[in-house]
Amino acid sequence: MKTKRSVLMFSYPFPPAASGGVFRILRFARYLPQSDWTPLVVTPRVKSVTPISIDESLYDLIPEGLAVERTRVLRPSIATKAFVKRILEGIGIRRDDVATDSGHQSRKQDPSIRQSQSKPRSRNIRRSIEKMMATPDRHIGWLLPAVAPGLREIRRSRPHVIYTTGPPHSTHLIGVILKRLSGLPLVLDFRDPWAAREWTTDAPHSTRVTSTERFESVCVQAADQVILNTPAVRDAFIAVYGDVRNAKFRCIPNGFDPSLVAKVEGLVCQYGPADVNGTLKLCHAGSAWGKRDLRPLAKAVEIAASGDYRVEMEQVGAVSPALRPPDALESADCRSVFRCVGELPHHEALEHMARANILVLIQPDNTLQIPGKLYEMLPFRKPILALTGRGATGDLVEQLGVGQVVDPSDPQAIASSIHRIVQTSLLRRDPTPFDRALERFDGRRLTRDLADVFDSAAAE
Repeated sequence: MKTKRSVLMFSYPFPPAASGGVFRILRFARYLPQSDWTPLVVTPRVKSVTPISIDESLYDLIPEGLAVERTRVLRPSIATKAFVKRILEGIGIRRDDVATDSGHQSRKQDPSIRQSQSKPRSRNIRRSIEKMMATPDRHIGWLLPAVAPGLREIRRSRPHVIYTTGPPHSTHLIGVILKRLSGLPLVLDFRDPWAAREWTTDAPHSTRVTSTERFESVCVQAADQVILNTPAVRDAFIAVYGDVRNAKFRCIPNGFDPSLVAKVEGLVCQYGPADVNGTLKLCHAGSAWGKRDLRPLAKAVEIAASGDYRVEMEQVGAVSPALRPPDALESADCRSVFRCVGELPHHEALEHMARANILVLIQPDNTLQIPGKLYEMLPFRKPILALTGRGATGDLVEQLGVGQVVDPSDPQAIASSIHRIVQTSLLRRDPTPFDRALERFDGRRLTRDLADVFDSAAAE
């Protein structure tokens, strides 16, 4: 029989924070004891996780008896921003601080011209300082408040391994510091790429990108084991860190919590339509930001409704104003409806997913990552409309045979994919491909893989 060992886990997202990352750490915390590992979780206080939304219902998902320590978070970027703003506002009222086009100062310059010139300059200064204070990310203020309780817990309970999960990837720096102070083995878990982020807006060779690459290198070099959640990201890390032994890099994908399967099946029986019955219902349960543009999907809904059935689409989650479809979301003949219902508690979002015929996944311009939402969709056994290009997400949907993959920017192609789903056996929810997927991505199985990583790290 194995000796019971403990792992000190650091995770910025944790219930009741309504972030996709909470479900991975929750699954691990729930099922690690089955592999003779006792988790001890350190996370920010509930009031300190701004701007992450809070969902009080997620408290119910925290495993009974789990030790959780919540710490404060410093906000250096916010304090610095306010301080710099006050300084620049003071400077902005002085005429001799505004340069003319010739490069000389003008004390008689028109006030409106002076104001228009000073605003862009002060804005650029503020942005530069804010970026500097938010390096490697805006949650760096959790580093110091987390290190102190981490050291106390190490002295008190003598854990066998330190585990950190990101994003935010500044969390990994906490692990590096504690490893150097304690000598304990360190396991890093990258839920998303760090230096190789595909959605970044920073210039390729900017100071911010260069510093991020250095932070990542320091953390990877210090770690005993590095976990990536797709084979594509693992291969990318191996390609970058060719001087590091490849055995250090392990792939543990996201998955689903089997404890929710019975609940989901009950919701599908209660709400789920057996077939179209004249109205086809789609649901995207997730935020729409960055490049997750809802407007092509809204147009596709109108096109698809020109057939023999009414089409209703629900967007459950926050929506960036720039990506929101027009307010007039219902067509003149009332055959297509696109509703943005906003953010909902997790259990209510599951109910909306249960009511749908088709579940929508939006993952554009990201070839390396697979969103955790895909795995949460599997227990519903409903066809998945994956709006994504070639890459890890689209490849997995096709490999599993659980849906259609289509260009997220092409309304006509999206509408055609909706028609194909209706015309094929997918809408009748053939259980075979979903059964295979559920076996492969069972959270208990994946947590056993994590326990094996901890065993290896503790044995080194």
